[in-house]
Amino acid sequence: MVKNKLGISEFSVLEVLYQKGKQTIQQIGNCILISSGSMTYCLDKLEKKDY
Repeated sequence: MVKNKLGISEFSVLEVLYQKGKQTIQQIGNCILISSGSMTYCLDKLEKKDY
């Protein structure tokens, strides 16, 4: 069982940050084409996983 399994959106956020460095939430959302509400949910999940 994988404990910290990432969803595609979570992985995409991390990939954008790796490739482009510091970005605003809006910039990340625009890169991976998700809404601001989904962005907040995704970032909350990443934060809970200590990313």
